Amino acid sequence: MNLFIRIQNGEPFEHPILEDNFREAFPEVDTNNLPPEFAKFIRVEPPVLGIYEKNQTVSYQLVDGVYTDVFVCEQMTDAEKAEIDAEMAEASLNVPE
Repeated sequence: MNLFIRIQNGEPFEHPILEDNFREAFPEVDTNNLPPEFAKFIRVEPPVLGIYEKNQTVSYQLVDGVYTDVFVCEQMTDAEKAEIDAEMAEASLNVPE
């Protein structure tokens, strides 16, 4: 699956589009020789959140010369971690034999 993204002011603009849609929307653009206002895009699967991670966000960034998904997530506070640990401990006590 080939994807492309529009670039404005040096930044990704809007969302990536499939090659067929790109060719229909921009028939004058040669996808093998993209002008500076367009770039190839590589879709990346989001990582699985760890037990102490939350609020995963995604942005489109230039990585090693290609635009791609970049995922970031927050780490829970110590209080949130303690709450998760307590819930897990409670759940393990309530496991039927």
